[in-house]
Amino acid sequence: MRNQECDEIKRLLALNEDELYHELAIRLEESATSMYGPSALINAGRQAFDRLRKKLYVRICLESRFCNKLDDPQLNDEVTLVVTLADLIASGAIGVPIPPILLSTLLVKIGIRKFCSDEALKSNSGGE
Repeated sequence: MRNQECDEIKRLLALNEDELYHELAIRLEESATSMYGPSALINAGRQAFDRLRKKLYVRICLESRFCNKLDDPQLNDEVTLVVTLADLIASGAIGVPIPPILLSTLLVKIGIRKFCSDEALKSNSGGE
């Protein structure tokens, strides 16, 4: 991993969930960001993430069974965890113009186990 990527991951990890949703909206709506206030961008980011939840759930929780890997000592480092998740998201080709690093950081902030235990996602995705 290049230093620049590591610095970006650390910058994202320092943000809270709302700030990450804001960042997500900015990445999606770059030309329109000046028209919206911060709370509108946070809501837009949440909505964009909500539209991806099922795809992310299937890729991370069902296909890769990522929660089973969380006890691996190598994943104790948040930067490594973000990179590993980002690789998984990118390899799943979920088809969105959002950097996998941003999505994976948001998932780390939410909590992978919490995300994968979402009963609504389980019932809508054929999860166990």
